Amino acid sequence: MAGPAWLRWCFAGLVAAICVSCVIRVAATGRGGSPARREEFAQVVMGLGMIAMFLSWSGIAPRTGYVLVFGGSAAGYAALLFRDVVCAPREAWECVHHLMASLAMVYMVVGLTALPSLAATFAVYFLGYAGWGVARVIGGSPVTVTGSGAVAVLRQPRVIEACRAAMGLSMAYLLFSAM
Repeated sequence: MAGPAWLRWCFAGLVAAICVSCVIRVAATGRGGSPARREEFAQVVMGLGMIAMFLSWSGIAPRTGYVLVFGGSAAGYAALLFRDVVCAPREAWECVHHLMASLAMVYMVVGLTALPSLAATFAVYFLGYAGWGVARVIGGSPVTVTGSGAVAVLRQPRVIEACRAAMGLSMAYLLFSAM
């Protein structure tokens, strides 16, 4: 992976913090298979894979493991889309996004360096996703904390959108540095 080590560590720390916030939100919502929980779990899995790539730990587990995890994730999101399990446009969009993210992770794990245009396409998509997230943070309604504590703050739509934007930017960096 190209780029200075300090920057990779900064991105890894940012993604780790996002993963922790996702785990806190999942733990606070209890049981169930809601789309919000599925989204949080997907963010954690994606984040852990990204951290491994940022810190060059992806060699710890065999590539086959990463391909199975992210290929399985892509297949799962494709199945959700094609089985009409998703019921709202927002949920369908999240399935498409996680399908793209899973395919991008498979691309990076397999190391298809012969296809830099594919990496650039994925990277531009994630830059657009990050920009869209920033626009949702700026244009969102004012943050109103109901309840108390960190969980109440982490459940705010602007916080969630900021996390998504940061994940998108991190993924774009990974993809650009893989080219």
